[in-house]
Amino acid sequence: MSFSELVFDGCDFQTYNLVDLQAHLDAHQINALEAYFVPESPLRSYCTFTLSLPTLRHSLAQKASHSFVKAKKKITVEGESLTGWKSLFHSLRILTFGIELAQTSALTNFSAANAYWDELWAAQETDWATLQARWQPVYNGLSSEFRQVAPK
Repeated sequence: MSFSELVFDGCDFQTYNLVDLQAHLDAHQINALEAYFVPESPLRSYCTFTLSLPTLRHSLAQKASHSFVKAKKKITVEGESLTGWKSLFHSLRILTFGIELAQTSALTNFSAANAYWDELWAAQETDWATLQARWQPVYNGLSSEFRQVAPK
C-alpha cells in the first residue's frame, strides 16, 4: 500500500489513495477508522465501512497490545517518558474506540479516553512498575470488555 508522509510543525500527516484507504478500512485499521468517522468526513462519500467483529477484534487487539508493549520499551529501555505515555494512552484509547465501534458500528465519542491521558500527564510518572501497577488493570479490563463485544 502506498502513502505519502509529511511532517509539519511537529505533526505527522499521511495521505492515501482511495484504493489503499478502502483496504485500510476493510482491515479495520484504527487510523482509517478514525478518519472515516470524523464528523462530516468527506471519506464517507468515497469509501464504505462494513463492520466485521472478528476483523475489528483482530486488528484493534493487536494494535493495542503493540502500543502497550511499546510503552514499556520507550520508558524502560529508551528513557522516552513522553513517547511511552503516548503509547500507553493509545493502547487504552484504541480499546475504548473498539468497544464503541463493536457496540454501535460507529465511532462518535472521540474524547471517550481523554481522562486516561489527563491522568497520565498529571502524574508525570517515569517508573514503569508504578505505571504498570496503575494501568495494567485498566488495560486488562478494557481488553476483556472488548473481547466480549467483539467475539472471534
